[in-house]
Amino acid sequence: MRVGVFGTGYLGRLHARILTEMPEASVVGFVEPKDDVADEVSTALKIKRFDDVAALAKEIDCAVVATPTTMHCEVGAALIEAGCDVMIEKPIADSIDNAQRLIDLAKKHGRIVQAATSSATTPPSPPWRRCCATSATSRPSASASSSGARSTSTSSST
Repeated sequence: MRVGVFGTGYLGRLHARILTEMPEASVVGFVEPKDDVADEVSTALKIKRFDDVAALAKEIDCAVVATPTTMHCEVGAALIEAGCDVMIEKPIADSIDNAQRLIDLAKKHGRIVQAATSSATTPPSPPWRRCCATSATSRPSASASSSGARSTSTSSST
């Protein structure tokens, strides 16, 4: 499965590192606006930096969005419209309207949008396995929202 990571702050780097260790995932690259952070990630993880969302979206099946919350809807929408399944770090959007927009787009395009959380007190679990590992083949069972869109939510804490 071809995966991209959007945003490589603390959580984005964590996702990128774990994805590089998963045999079923091929991390195609990442998008990060800060040059110093991008250089560190590229060097440490040996993955390619892409200049923008659209360039990387063309090359992947699914994505992890770990950008600042104010960018979740914009990046997530672009990825869904490009045909990618997406896992977005919590909160899924900066407003209820933007969260609904993502759900509606996922429904319209037949894509998965998944919210993920992580906990500093428990080892990270790979919530994106369900999203990314099934992206090109079958779809996981998911709860339907009030609008009927398929969306999933996972948490690494129990």
